[in-house]
Amino acid sequence: MRSPFSFVATMASRPRIEAPPAFDFLDKIETLLEVVEETTYSPWEGQSRVRIQPRDPVEWPVLATALALDLPIWTEARDFFGCGIATWVTRTVEVYLQDADSNDEPSA
Repeated sequence: MRSPFSFVATMASRPRIEAPPAFDFLDKIETLLEVVEETTYSPWEGQSRVRIQPRDPVEWPVLATALALDLPIWTEARDFFGCGIATWVTRTVEVYLQDADSNDEPSA
């Protein structure tokens, strides 16, 4: 899997994306992230490739990691929909985090 820094460098080569702010953001969240070793997700490779094949087979390590760790996937892409893993979009994550911060009863 590519490092987040190499991904940002690639994205920053596109118009409208500035590398310094993107790298600053990565530096800030790096302490919140944990790299998952290939030995953790590789046993799930076969099942992941089968599940994601019609969509985007290159993404199998993400699906394999979610399966191995029993975690949902946060994505805006539809590649993971229907793969048997819960997926969250950014808007839903934002609502969840706002609700968690407020500790109030859910609003109608």
